[in-house]
Amino acid sequence: AGAVLAGAGVIDLGTSAALTVDAGGMVSVGPTDAIGTLTVNGDATFGDGAVLRVDVCGTTADRLAVSGSVAVADGVVSVEAIGAGTAPWCILTASEITGSFRSATSGLAVSRRANNTELWLVKNLGTLVAIH
Repeated sequence: AGAVLAGAGVIDLGTSAALTVDAGGMVSVGPTDAIGTLTVNGDATFGDGAVLRVDVCGTTADRLAVSGSVAVADGVVSVEAIGAGTAPWCILTASEITGSFRSATSGLAVSRRANNTELWLVKNLGTLVAIH
């Protein structure tokens, strides 16, 4: 608990391991104050309260790209704006996403698309959002 995996690049877990983020743990995607992609070759699991942290800027965002499946038990998405931006942003791709993340950022919601293989940050309906 409390561990942080941060950065961009590739993590090759092989066929028998998975990236597991427990409660209090965090995956912080991309380099500091820049947009990037962290690729996980394997599966990923986010426990209750585990955090996926991404930066957004313009129409782009950090992305966690998982080659296998992602299982989520009430995870949290934390968003840092590094410039003015306009939702929606794709923040996670996988072969399958089960469970749910909630947004820790007011005015943004988390939505699954493309037959549960993409996770997007979108504006909450009825809420005006300006990311600066």
